[in-house]
Amino acid sequence: MPLKTLWENKKFCIPLIILFLGISLLAVLILLKPSAQKKMMVDQAWPVTAMPLASGSFKPYIYLYGKIESPETSDLESVVEADVKQVLVREGELVEKGALLVELDDGRLKLDLTQKQAKVDELKAEIEIEQRKYTMDQQALAHEKYLLTLAEKQVTRQEQLKKTNAISDLALDQANEEYKRRSLSVTLREESVAQHQNREVRLSAQLNSAQAEVDHASMDVADTKIYAPFSGKITKVTISPGERVQVGEVLLQMFNKQDVEIRAQIPETYLEKARELIRLNQKRVATIEIDGAQYSVYLDRLSGEVGSGRAGIDGLFKVISNSEQLSIGRIIEMKFLLAAENDVYAVPETAIFDSVRVYKIENNHLVAVNIQRIGNAELPANEQGVLIKSPQLKTDDKILITPLPNAITGLKVNIIKTVRLGKPNVIEKE
Repeated sequence: MPLKTLWENKKFCIPLIILFLGISLLAVLILLKPSAQKKMMVDQAWPVTAMPLASGSFKPYIYLYGKIESPETSDLESVVEADVKQVLVREGELVEKGALLVELDDGRLKLDLTQKQAKVDELKAEIEIEQRKYTMDQQALAHEKYLLTLAEKQVTRQEQLKKTNAISDLALDQANEEYKRRSLSVTLREESVAQHQNREVRLSAQLNSAQAEVDHASMDVADTKIYAPFSGKITKVTISPGERVQVGEVLLQMFNKQDVEIRAQIPETYLEKARELIRLNQKRVATIEIDGAQYSVYLDRLSGEVGSGRAGIDGLFKVISNSEQLSIGRIIEMKFLLAAENDVYAVPETAIFDSVRVYKIENNHLVAVNIQRIGNAELPANEQGVLIKSPQLKTDDKILITPLPNAITGLKVNIIKTVRLGKPNVIEKE
């Protein structure tokens, strides 16, 4: 009766039946699963192309990306406040040293100059008057001293007469009064003569100050004309006629066309070679091509600081031809020839794996060899190759030049083709 009751209760019966059937089916599938067949590893030989190595002496080169700049780049600013009268150049123009570039209105500045010059003329007149006054004071002082002597004698005579009652007290008083008056005149005149030097120094100082203001005003007038400080190329013009410019405002920018450089980061791997070139004063010429025109440059010096987040050091390459045709700020690629290297191997780019190794083929198996990358080389048929060096490599060693994605030490290969390269850029002993 319990089973019958359970069956009658379909709410619990149906899920149990489904669960039982599922477990049973899973058990049957597991029992009927065929046994796994073990895969047999087949020692497959990969068809590859090999190249026998040939050592030699080469002049490697590297490609660098640089920015055109000039150490003589000038922002020509206005040193006066004035209106722009005329602009005589445009962006991109070549100008010679001393050429007039911009002219500002000098009307107000000339009025200021005239006013300051008038002050100078006035002070010069005052100094001349002072000099004449000094001469007259000296002459007058001598005369007044003579009159003082006479007055003193008159007092003495009157005192003698008074003793004999020949004159009245009034006459004696008048003589004394005249003597005092003459004495005061001499004192004042002596003081005037003594103060001459101080007055002259003061006027001279005022004249010098006024003359300095005149010179400053004259410079302001002259500064309304802006001339080229050197022969160069205009890179920017920021004004136009009629504009009001303020002191310190940039009018235009230009660079020296005879002093153009290319700043390019030299990878750390090649820094020692670059320093050697500079130390030996070997001006290795690099070539760049811009818009179909070729330019020659050489490594002049290395930067004195390392930029943040950069491993290499900037090299400064001097442009030695047609520099006036270049545009400051442009990014270019250039081919830089390094110092000669001996006992190096030229290989195609496909022979380099992970930038640090090649694979030597020994007994039809690959052997990884770490290498030092010296630079680039031009291979036959205009191919781009790489110069490498390693103590584990020797002439006639065969290396893999097929770009196998699964290359690894021990991988079995079958050489189906051997490529023999020439000796690109072989040089004689220098």
